[in-house]
Amino acid sequence: MEKYNDLFTAINAIGEKLAFTRDLRSTTLDIFKDQIDSLIPPTWKQIMTGIQEPSIVAQESMASLIDLSTTQNHISLLAKQVDLINEAFISLHDSWNQIIGPLTSVTENLKANVYTAYFDSSYKLSLARQMVLAINFEHFRDDQSLLSKLGNSLRIFNNELMPSINRFYESQESVQNTLQLPAFVLPETSQEAFLHAYCLRNMTSTEDSSVEEDQLIQVIEEENADCISLLEYVNPKLIIPFRGAHEAIHQQNTDRKRHILSSLRELWNRLLHKLAPNNEVLPWIPIPNRNEEYIVEDKPTRKARIMYICRNINNGSLSEFVEVDVKALIEFFKALNRVHELDPSLTEAQLNSVLIRSDSAIKYLINIWKETQESE
Repeated sequence: MEKYNDLFTAINAIGEKLAFTRDLRSTTLDIFKDQIDSLIPPTWKQIMTGIQEPSIVAQESMASLIDLSTTQNHISLLAKQVDLINEAFISLHDSWNQIIGPLTSVTENLKANVYTAYFDSSYKLSLARQMVLAINFEHFRDDQSLLSKLGNSLRIFNNELMPSINRFYESQESVQNTLQLPAFVLPETSQEAFLHAYCLRNMTSTEDSSVEEDQLIQVIEEENADCISLLEYVNPKLIIPFRGAHEAIHQQNTDRKRHILSSLRELWNRLLHKLAPNNEVLPWIPIPNRNEEYIVEDKPTRKARIMYICRNINNGSLSEFVEVDVKALIEFFKALNRVHELDPSLTEAQLNSVLIRSDSAIKYLINIWKETQESE
């Protein structure tokens, strides 16, 4: 898609990239939709709507493909409700009012921004489907393959992450539900699913990436630059393991791969404890929930910490997705560590995809935490 950068500028409202949208100031929502639609080649429209589905797919991928297709169908239904937005939508998260948009009318601009969020989410899930189809499952089935150590990460992706993102989007029963959430939530939730599929694909496939994939990754990397300021906001000491991982990828010493993986695990351990410290989480856990699911050896479990971080978002399905997302990421780090111990042959491209995945999840989690802090 040669014009993807223009398209992303037009539809990524959070990015506030105005060069393209400046020309759309006097248009209506229908014209805005048509201009977005005109930038998408017919072949890619087929991929986004699920028309191009291969006749034979790996059995392991079927459940994920069904979840992704179901989620996209639900997003399409939500997008059709955008025209119903009017001044009566008084329950509106303030972040929607802060987005600079392409249209002149306040109401029409809000419609365009919501449409943007739905389009962005569906587009990323379309690419996630392509990643799933490209995963070579033979590597996971072969006990002699080092990548069989990643089997648990694949199971979490298929059996937990994909169903949870489906439940989250289906919890959006109407546009009103979407407007009550912070504006970043829908696009970044889809991005988490895309990036995990992207990492799994990179571990098993040598196929060339698509132009659309490369351009989306480039945009994500640019947006991930916010990680440093966000980590500094939480605690400046978190910058040390973050920089350690990123600087190690450019080094040539034989220990750099282990350094990257260990730095990421240290970073995530510290980050979760800073966002959800023991002395705040333990008193918050309701007495009926004081079991091993939430407390182990007098300390909050990872699930309890995530629930605490998401406590004011008021969406149980989102909290569930975030918990599974972080679980999938950390289990992925652990599995890669075992692979590396046996065979330090992970490529720079594979490690870079892990860094991109981690950075995006950091940004996602801290933004949710900030939302909770600001609402108290």
